[in-house]
Amino acid sequence: MTKSSRIPGFYKLPVEERLKKVAEFANLTEEEVELLKKEGNLSLEIADRMIENVIGTMAYPFGIATNFL
Repeated sequence: MTKSSRIPGFYKLPVEERLKKVAEFANLTEEEVELLKKEGNLSLEIADRMIENVIGTMAYPFGIATNFL
């Protein structure tokens, strides 16, 4: 049986269930799942309303480019 990323109704699942399905599909360790559960400055609840199929959030550093003008 071949693995498929097709998961009908994935977008309808609660974030926790989505993460569980991804963890099973990708054979993630408990430690890896816990890393995905960590919330930065953006809660999972808000992220889930911003984009489809949220399974976690990740903080990115950002800066500005100076000396252009």
